Amino acid sequence: MLASVVRLCTGHPIETISVSLLIASCCYLSLLYSMVLNPAGDTVAVTAEAELPKLSAVIHGLKTVVLQDEFFLENSALFQSDLKLLVKRVVVDLPSSSLSFNSALDNAKQLESEILNTQSVSGARSWTFNDLCYKLPNRECLYVSPFSAFEDPPETPKSSLFDVLNQTLVLPARKSLVFSFILDQSNSTRSAAANSWSDKVDRITTVAFTDARADMNKSESSEASNWATRGLVNLHDSFKGLSSAEIAVMCLSNFLLHATFFSLFRNMRKIGSSFSLGFAIILNGCLSLLLSLSCAQALNSNLTLMQLFEALPLLVVTVGFERHFALTRAILENNKPSTEEQILSAVSAVSPSIIQSCFVEIGFLVLVSMSGIHESLKNFAILAAFILFFDCFGLFSVYLALLTLKLDLKKMRKEAPWASVANESVKKSVTPSSTFDRISSFLSSKSKLPMILAFIVAQATLNASTNRPDFLSTSLDPVFDLIRANTGSAHATFVSVARAHILQPTRTSTQTSHVIAQLLAMFDDKNDLTMALIITVGCALLLTKYVRWAQLADEPESSKQAIAKHAEAPLEKTHDFAVVSKCVSGVASAETHQATIVKSVAAPAKELEPLMDVLKTSPESVPNEKILDLAKGGKIAFHAFEKVLKDTTRAVGIRRAVLSEIIGMDVSGSQLPMSDYDYDKVHGVCCENVIGYMPIPVGVAGPLVVNGKSLYIPMATTEGCLVASTSRGCKAINAGGGAHTVLTNDAMTRGPVVQFPNCTRANECKSWIESPAGRACIDAAFESTSRFARIQSIKIRIAGRLMFVRFAVFTGDAMGMNMISKGVEKALDAIQAEFGDMSVIAISGNFCTDKKPAAVNWIEGRGKSIVADAIIPGKVVRDVLKTTVAAIVELNISKNLVGSAMAGSVGGFNAHAANILTAVYIATGQDPAQNVESSNCITLMEAVNDGEDLYISCTMPSVEVGTVGGGTGLGPQSACLKMLGVQGPNKETPGANAQLLAQIIGAAVMAGELSLCSALAAGHLVKSHMVHNRAKAPEPQPIVGSCIKS
Repeated sequence: MLASVVRLCTGHPIETISVSLLIASCCYLSLLYSMVLNPAGDTVAVTAEAELPKLSAVIHGLKTVVLQDEFFLENSALFQSDLKLLVKRVVVDLPSSSLSFNSALDNAKQLESEILNTQSVSGARSWTFNDLCYKLPNRECLYVSPFSAFEDPPETPKSSLFDVLNQTLVLPARKSLVFSFILDQSNSTRSAAANSWSDKVDRITTVAFTDARADMNKSESSEASNWATRGLVNLHDSFKGLSSAEIAVMCLSNFLLHATFFSLFRNMRKIGSSFSLGFAIILNGCLSLLLSLSCAQALNSNLTLMQLFEALPLLVVTVGFERHFALTRAILENNKPSTEEQILSAVSAVSPSIIQSCFVEIGFLVLVSMSGIHESLKNFAILAAFILFFDCFGLFSVYLALLTLKLDLKKMRKEAPWASVANESVKKSVTPSSTFDRISSFLSSKSKLPMILAFIVAQATLNASTNRPDFLSTSLDPVFDLIRANTGSAHATFVSVARAHILQPTRTSTQTSHVIAQLLAMFDDKNDLTMALIITVGCALLLTKYVRWAQLADEPESSKQAIAKHAEAPLEKTHDFAVVSKCVSGVASAETHQATIVKSVAAPAKELEPLMDVLKTSPESVPNEKILDLAKGGKIAFHAFEKVLKDTTRAVGIRRAVLSEIIGMDVSGSQLPMSDYDYDKVHGVCCENVIGYMPIPVGVAGPLVVNGKSLYIPMATTEGCLVASTSRGCKAINAGGGAHTVLTNDAMTRGPVVQFPNCTRANECKSWIESPAGRACIDAAFESTSRFARIQSIKIRIAGRLMFVRFAVFTGDAMGMNMISKGVEKALDAIQAEFGDMSVIAISGNFCTDKKPAAVNWIEGRGKSIVADAIIPGKVVRDVLKTTVAAIVELNISKNLVGSAMAGSVGGFNAHAANILTAVYIATGQDPAQNVESSNCITLMEAVNDGEDLYISCTMPSVEVGTVGGGTGLGPQSACLKMLGVQGPNKETPGANAQLLAQIIGAAVMAGELSLCSALAAGHLVKSHMVHNRAKAPEPQPIVGSCIKS
């Protein structure tokens, strides 16, 4: 019979899992109806609560004796007292929502006022609380209020009178307000009046609050929303009364619970499954728990939610997972051609021992349930027996169906089988060698029965021997202490505690009921719901059946057929490395390291494992096609080829081949070059995931005489006429004696943003930084990070409680962003040592400002601030630039000054400074993105020497360049820097090379500005572009002039 069940479940795994989930869903809905959505149980609880006897107490000195009213009435002669008091408590439950909470507080204050003004009629007069209350010596009434000065109540009261009178109805875990009114019952008249007033208070309801007991009697599905919250409060209350021994037992049981789960996943990992099989076993256990709860409920053996929580650790330990591990290991060790044969053979071998141990445990639990033990332990034994039964049945049905799917998928994917891993784990686990192995051995079935027996004996002993303090006597202790403090200790005081009046916020129409209740309300009865579930699951079964047998039922094609099919098929775009090509160039040539792409099937995973060990010692001995197989198998990350292969050029070639397969385009055969390039200087410095380099044409403009030295300016650009136009400007400048440049400032900036508790603290920190002592402390911390970095200035701005600190620092020949960032971190540490309440928001607060247009760079400067100027003779303006001095001056004012102002430009008072600057940046290895602020430039022109000659200047306050670090170390960029005579650091005068480069760029920008503005003034711009950039011009003579677009 067992073989038939196993054969059926393994032959139809998806159907088995679906049916099991359907049954579990029905059980869940049944439990939901009975435990959550059925309000009948709550109604019974409230009714029972109403019949509970009242509470009384006698206070004498430091002693308080708590009694039930029935006992007091029977022995009234023993309790004579001159002072008799009545305690009336009103508990107001507050909502958790912050908006509703504040509104409820205001309503509670109004409720308090209404209670104090409540009048009851007794005898011939009306009584208020002020008439009935117990008067203190100062003639004030004694009562406890959250808004009163008598007592500072805790934020959440430990308990309320409602908790005392009704343990089955617990207030939600939200803030509650408790009002305690102490009434004087010293004579019969006042006693009758006090009881009448108490009854009148019980009938008080407002628009904002309703009686909680009345709401509990209404069969509203919305009450289910508080079910989980009440359970949490029950959990919290249960821990308050536990003894040390009981806490120790609970801690031990929870430790064993977690050890059991850990042992499960550790054992499954030993046989090759990290998570999937472990979760499958847990799923089987959850299904068993749902079925068991339904069966236990049918036998009227119900555990409350609190009892179930307490019993859960012992339930898990009782059921255990050793049977699942034994069966799984036997299946994986059994090598058979088909999955079904593999499972059936293993089941026939291990099932007798598994079933025997399972039924022995079930029999023991049945005997325990029949032994007349405590009711809760009896219910636990019955539930555990059901769980063991259903778990054992699910082991040979649901779990085997899940395992079948997993094994089939591994075979279809041609993954390495678990069998070899399982065999190794079996050999290693013969003798427990670690603490976890010993714990797993202790949790085996041999120790399970003694452990369960020990728990039962311990629990029975604890229940019999532990003398818990009565919860009834401790919940009112704060009130009793207040009465004792205000009545004196000379005479005994009798206190009668009336039933509490429980109020909760009125439910509005906008509040939604339990989401499951809403879904269930869509159906008229359970039959409709069942039919809907059956139809839904049936459709799901048909769909999964179609998918399974249409795609997965047949065995995969043979390797030869797959290779032939892939070889004939065109290259398709895919991200799956398992079905794409591999690199088969052998060991690539030393010249190119290029790879050829052909189609084939990836190597099996078991063949790839040894290659990883070889790569660690001699990666050059592993062929390229094997490297690609490792990449397809996920053994080498896409970004890690350089690290693994120890050869940057080969890594680029392999990455190109991998990328070709991913995107479906032959990158290796494309026109993107990769050979003849030093990738060692790129790796870890300039770029990541390198697949080649981008050749950009480099031209030279010039010669240009700068401060008496003739230079050719390298420019990398793809814009035609840019180099030619700049060269024309250089010619004109040289004719007037060359360009003159000056450096006005050299300070790279970084502007972190920090936060303080308030603006006062921010201003105190600003004052400290600007003080000599503070500046000295910051300078010392900053300069400890570099031998070149020196702070030039610190500018501070405050916005609210945020403080922005702009460090301006000399950085030598480096552009300096990394250098200054390290120094700023140290400086902030020094500031934080003085101002502990300062928190660093970001090391860059956009007050620097880097790679963004900003007025602060235009005004304060950033990097190198330079000015270049020249005088162009009028004859040169006419003969070379083909315009006049007056025309070019007027154009500069109208375009560069007025036009830019009309556009609201910041630092853009020029024609095209960014054009020349960016071209030089790319050629010399600067950061092209910094052209945003580096291109800040104002071009000025004016007629001089009685209007005969032209004066031109370019002022650039934020040129950010360096001659060391970043891209300046690459071969081509380094060659361009050498051409300008500024390669590397200046050993004699640190920073001189970078400063000279900035001045050369300024002079080149001025040449470009002069040429373009001349072309615009002469009207030659479009015509020159048509000659130099477009088709052949119709006129035989080209137009001399600029060809740069503005």
